[in-house]
Amino acid sequence: MQPMLSMDQVAALHAGRIDGGFLFHRDVADSRFSGIPVLVDPMLLAAPRRSRWAMKPPARLAELSEEPFIWIPRRSLQNTTTA
Repeated sequence: MQPMLSMDQVAALHAGRIDGGFLFHRDVADSRFSGIPVLVDPMLLAAPRRSRWAMKPPARLAELSEEPFIWIPRRSLQNTTTA
């Protein structure tokens, strides 16, 4: 096994260079592949106890669209979310 981003795995699958892969993202409309869930990894919103978000969590992610936040750069996830 070697690290490979999801989009690179899809290209390798299409080209026949690999027989399968573990994808973080895939186009569910692509009927050439089927997907079998192997992991459910919920993302949590961490907020200070007295934050408005802790008192009333957002019902939709869109409610957070104007909020400043910290996000993990995709490149740091490369070896943990795709294989």
